[in-house]
Amino acid sequence: MRVLASLVSLLAVVLVAAAVGAQPRPSGPPGPPGAAAGPPPVAPDVHLVELARRAGIEADTLARLRAMSDPSRAERDRLRDAIDRARQALYTLLDTDAPDIDAVMAALADLSDAELALQQHDMRLLIEMRGTLSPEQRTALDNATPGALPPR
Repeated sequence: MRVLASLVSLLAVVLVAAAVGAQPRPSGPPGPPGAAAGPPPVAPDVHLVELARRAGIEADTLARLRAMSDPSRAERDRLRDAIDRARQALYTLLDTDAPDIDAVMAALADLSDAELALQQHDMRLLIEMRGTLSPEQRTALDNATPGALPPR
């Protein structure tokens, strides 16, 4: 049951981070008219490292987590750029007077595929990072994130 709770807690962190990460970056292509630009999203792996630090996870383990996280940043940036391009392509189609429905549906599928690729990348990395933690460290991390699990 603790393993399930740990995975649900980790998934909650990922979903929150993914929701934040799904917002357009100010440095990327513009969003739809009237969309507010916000700060760049925090990568879920960076969030996990910070939670682990707050949970009192030892410095050597934090260093291992960072060593796993840092090399993935370039791939995450590439995936975020693909999302930005797909979103811009969709908005460009929608800005026409009579958008071609099939082209819009294809662009929407491209955007969905790009977002899914980022979510899979993040989930894979988080599961790999979680695998480096001992059961005691996972418990400390779970205890450091109260409210990450929905009430039962």
